[in-house]
Parts: sequence; C-alpha cells; structure tokens
Amino acid sequence: MSLYCREEIRVIGSGRTDAGVHATGQVAHFDSEKELTSSALTSLNAMLPRAITIESIEEVSADFHALFSAKRKCYSYHIYNGKNPGPFLRRYVTAIWDPIDFEKLKGASRLFVGEIDFAAFANVCKHRIGKSTVRHLFSIDIEQKGPLITLTFEGKGFLYKMVRNLTGGMLLVATGKMTLDELKMILEGKKRTKAIPCADARGLFLRRVDYELAKTSREESILVPF
Repeated sequence: MSLYCREEIRVIGSGRTDAGVHATGQVAHFDSEKELTSSALTSLNAMLPRAITIESIEEVSADFHALFSAKRKCYSYHIYNGKNPGPFLRRYVTAIWDPIDFEKLKGASRLFVGEIDFAAFANVCKHRIGKSTVRHLFSIDIEQKGPLITLTFEGKGFLYKMVRNLTGGMLLVATGKMTLDELKMILEGKKRTKAIPCADARGLFLRRVDYELAKTSREESILVPF
C-alpha cells in the first residue's frame, strides 16, 4: 500500500493467522490521503505475491477498525477421514486415518458453545498474558460429505490457536482416544495441557468477518476445491 499510495501506510487486519492457515475472508483497513480510483484493485493485485489477492476495496467511516469493529468471526476446519486426500486437497485438509464417530464429534462440539473460559484451549501468547480467556462461541456446525468433514466455528472472538486446539480435542473424542467426560474435565481445569494436540494449520480457514450482528459481512467469493 505504501508503494502504491506513495506515503507511509499502516495496514491493520481483522486478526492474525498462524503460518499455514488460510484466509478467504480476511479484512484490513488503512488510512490514506490518496483517493483510490477504479484501477486501484488491478494495480494493487499486480504488486502482490500470488498467494495474496485483494477481492474488493471500499471507503469506510473514520471510526471503522478492522479488528475492534468486528462483531463476529467465522472459521472452518476441514478434515479428510482417510489416508489419501489427493494432490488437490492435501494443502487444505488434515487427513485423519482413524474412523471418526460423527455422533461423538457432535457431542464434543456441544461442550464448547456458549460464553466459556477457554484457557485450556489457548496457546500462551506473550501479548495476552494476564488478559481474559473467556470467549463467546455462538455455534459449531458440523457437515460431512463423503470422507470430508467440515467444522464451522462462529464466535465473537478467538484466542491464539483456539480453533485448532478445540478441533484437536474434539477429534480425540471422535476417534475414541479420550472420553467426553475427560474432555470436559480439561475444559473446566482452565489450564493448557499437552493432552490436547493442536490440529494441523493447513485445515483451518478464516471464512468471514461480520461488522454487523446481521450477516451483512465481507464474505468469501472464491472457494478452495472441496
């Protein structure tokens, strides 16, 4: 942006994603004295590496903030229940060889819906030491299409690696490696433990950021080939 606008620009995103995590609905804002014309989108995308594409640009009010104005975020996690997802899916899913019990997976997901202290499912982040680990998770929807299972998480906000840790815990229950009661005890213990693995980054997507409670949000326009 600084190169295009020919001024010092600070771009602020709606949140950070870990290395290997994908985002099809990321939002960012910046302040500039330059008026962007209709050709800005094409020019900016020509400057960016192929791994990044700007889908749209719009003017917002002076008090808009990509991070602090967000009302809801939606993440999805994609699991391939089998040994070989193939070359087109491998970058975007986590392959789980063990059979997944769909009903146990749904049962585990219900533990996490509501306003809950998720300290046991958040990796330590030096920028958030001493801050609240309570978050409001609105829903976890689970969909299965053949060997592909998609977990969709919607919440007000998420802690560092929270979605990947929740997925790791749910998969332990769904594959018979942990009971639902054991998972509940870990949640209520409010302490991060190595018993809960962090699911692989490649299966996680930031899908959507809502800036109003009604879903009139910045929505993804291009899907990966699922």
